[in-house]
Amino acid sequence: MGDDFQYVEAQRWYTNMDTLIREIRRNYSSSIDIFYSSPNCYVKAMNELNRTYEERGAVDYLNYWTGYYTSRPALKYQDRISNNLLQASKQLEVLAQLDHKKTGVLLDEARNEQAVLTHHDAITGTSPQVTADDYSGRLQSGYAAGKEVMRKAYSYLKSRDQTKTVASSEVFCDLLNITDCSLTETSDRIAVTVYNPIARPIAQYLRVPVVDGVYAVFDANGAPVSQKALLPVSEAVRELPERKGSLGTHELVFKAQLPALGFTTYFVEKTKTEKHNSDTKVVMNDMKGKSFTLQVDETSGALKTITINGKTHKLLQSFKWYQSIGLNGQPGTEDSGSYNFCPNGTAHDMGPQKLVSSHSDGGIHELNQQFSDYIHQTVRTYEDQDYIEFDWTVGPIPIGDHFGKEIITRFETDFKTDGVFYTDANGRQNMKRRFNESQTLCNNNTISGNYYPIYSRIFIRDDKQDLQLTVLNDRTQGGTSLTEGVVELMVHRRVLYRGMGGSFDMNEPGVDGKGLEIRGKHYLFIKPIAESPQLMRNLSESLFMGPIVSFDRYSSVKDYSDKYVTSFTSIGDSLPESVHLLTLEKWSENEVLLRLEDQSSTSDKQVSHEINLQKMLKTLTIVESVETNLVANELLSETKRLDWKSKLYNKSFHIRSDERNGSLAVTLTPQQIRTFILTINNTSHKEAKCTYSWVEATQTTIPGEAYVAGYDADKTPLNICRHKVNDDIIAGKADKQLGCVLTDGGQEFRVKGNDTFEVLVADNVEWVPRHGEDPVPEQSLVVGAKVAKPYINTYIGRCDTRNAKIVGKIDNFLFYDLNGVEMNDCFNHEILVCI
Repeated sequence: MGDDFQYVEAQRWYTNMDTLIREIRRNYSSSIDIFYSSPNCYVKAMNELNRTYEERGAVDYLNYWTGYYTSRPALKYQDRISNNLLQASKQLEVLAQLDHKKTGVLLDEARNEQAVLTHHDAITGTSPQVTADDYSGRLQSGYAAGKEVMRKAYSYLKSRDQTKTVASSEVFCDLLNITDCSLTETSDRIAVTVYNPIARPIAQYLRVPVVDGVYAVFDANGAPVSQKALLPVSEAVRELPERKGSLGTHELVFKAQLPALGFTTYFVEKTKTEKHNSDTKVVMNDMKGKSFTLQVDETSGALKTITINGKTHKLLQSFKWYQSIGLNGQPGTEDSGSYNFCPNGTAHDMGPQKLVSSHSDGGIHELNQQFSDYIHQTVRTYEDQDYIEFDWTVGPIPIGDHFGKEIITRFETDFKTDGVFYTDANGRQNMKRRFNESQTLCNNNTISGNYYPIYSRIFIRDDKQDLQLTVLNDRTQGGTSLTEGVVELMVHRRVLYRGMGGSFDMNEPGVDGKGLEIRGKHYLFIKPIAESPQLMRNLSESLFMGPIVSFDRYSSVKDYSDKYVTSFTSIGDSLPESVHLLTLEKWSENEVLLRLEDQSSTSDKQVSHEINLQKMLKTLTIVESVETNLVANELLSETKRLDWKSKLYNKSFHIRSDERNGSLAVTLTPQQIRTFILTINNTSHKEAKCTYSWVEATQTTIPGEAYVAGYDADKTPLNICRHKVNDDIIAGKADKQLGCVLTDGGQEFRVKGNDTFEVLVADNVEWVPRHGEDPVPEQSLVVGAKVAKPYINTYIGRCDTRNAKIVGKIDNFLFYDLNGVEMNDCFNHEILVCI
């Protein structure tokens, strides 16, 4: 019991357990009480033993295996940005007061697919490649659903008439992480709308892929933005295989002022088509930041030192690699694999570092470096920011020598740390770690035994110098500090053996089959210890809940501003810097779920924060608030916690609120999370109900009001038809040239000429993203039932493929016609629902 992959045949397991229970009760009833239990029962029984528990001490169960902290780095990043958009879309459903009956089905898809990634073999990357690809597809399906909610929200929030929607053509460029966006690269006028999911105003640098030229930027009021730069895309990024066909050669970078929990629109205008008249290429010895100056080697481009408050400190950065074969080059359980990190010795150098180019423009400085044929990096500093940005591309990792490799980035300082370093615990608490030579894994390996998961940050301190070096990441990675003043994080791995616990190779093929290339970022700052926590929290929050950017074309700022609202905030009183809006989402028709988190530590000077919920959420009319437990399934006033005895603590854990239910003024103390269900005046926008009918037609008599669902490769509009094939009523595509085209059993069926079929006439229907053969939404429009399987209905689906939006049937999978062949290769598709 309790092992993986052991519960496929549930009936057999329960039959055996029933037998076991029956026999023990028959023969040992006086001494053994056996019954089906649950985690609740187990915890209650342990509590009733009334034991006094010891402090756990130095035991840390996180480093049982340490390779999966970094495995599948692209999937880990995709999970992070998908969650970012999910949280934003849930917020906007509330702020735009959308009709939950219409948007709920979209958010269900977004939530469900994000939830799948919480499986322990999903987010860890410890799954076969085909499964990891499926996880990625699921995230993309949920991401598409979230984007549709944001479009719906903008149709109301951007409307100058609050009772009506306004049509917009917002484009969310999914490849911004590789500096690729067709709309921005081919347009001379770009409206950039930025939603800020943080409940306080922030300033954020935006990067827009463009071609070379001269650009002007205007804010939501039409005022020019002076703080901008045009910088070339590095050669390493331009050569990423996913960017084939991208025209973008430069990034337009400008600083945006973003309203709290709201959006603003910036206008980018290409004023001249000729090349940027000021050459940004420079010889760089120093790179200035807000509170530091970074010294670099002008020949190799290597970092050397950093000057802070007039004092210069050592700061080196490099990439290195661990050879990941464990036992004399032979496969074995102690090899690195999907779970395990087992290096064969210390990290190897990459070879001579090269300076590729350096650029400066608009107070932004960039240094392009090359560490090997497959590792490149751009180091950036901003003259008004305290951090250094490391933007790296790694891969494909070469394996021609038949050695697996695990790639790290390493930062070296002159700090005296006594072996102590700190990592975050899932983005909240900071855990004190100490390098321990006796802490080993896989064949007594000290390196892997001292690796820890870095979800958000890792830092070291030099108490005598009163300095803290902090590194923040954009995805979960493994990391450690193996020597004094040194921090390292693993960014990529490609290993050739399965290792302990693995049943597959961690050898990702990438988009071109040559090996996975990834792009990521680290953010580093060195500040006095007392100043570091707030900067660390703010930067971490802006990475985890980053702005959501969308684009549109416009003719003039005036025309766009006359048609659309260009700035919106839902916040009256902004939250304090240390307080995070953890959750804002619809709970029921008249209720909203709200969670607030005070991220400050108990050592901070501020002991509590007073927040008025109504003044904070100014666009909602709050009637009442009720506080609940964290998961919102029980009123806090009715929550009872078990008391546990501990040698470390001698008092009960206090969970009661000092405030009465209904109060809109609440207090938060450091590290506290409080959860409320708010009753609001229901002023949601009620969308028209779906209506539909099936109308008899022939090839030449398809009615003009027939619902247009997609288009063929030649852009011919496609209607939806249905017809009986092999006694099953199924859906297909229709137009006056093709007639009704359906597929079944791998074959194409056409209804042409004067033969009749039915076409769909519909209004106010919705398309909802769906993945694979997932359960269909309850509101899906039923086409008919299969005779052979009387409990299986068929539905209508469509898919973006081969430069077309093809319509087909959903019978578990989506099936569609392609040149007379039935295809089912659209794992991500849409299903038609009627609400």
